[in-house]
Amino acid sequence: MRRLSESTARQTIGMMRSIASHVPISPFHLQAAKDMEQLLEEVLEYRKANNERTKFKHMGKGAGVAQAADDHQAT
Repeated sequence: MRRLSESTARQTIGMMRSIASHVPISPFHLQAAKDMEQLLEEVLEYRKANNERTKFKHMGKGAGVAQAADDHQAT
């Protein structure tokens, strides 16, 4: 299954909100847009956490050294 891009999801949410705001107002589409937006935020948080976790995993044993170097540069 391919990953869904954030921009595609946001466009779809925008279309749902547009449909919901026309007369007669569609509570189904409005709720669907809210649910989709909440799900998108959860997916983005998961991807961010997963990327951070795998970044250090790929570094292997030197991850602690690389992190210490980054911390030293930040100060």
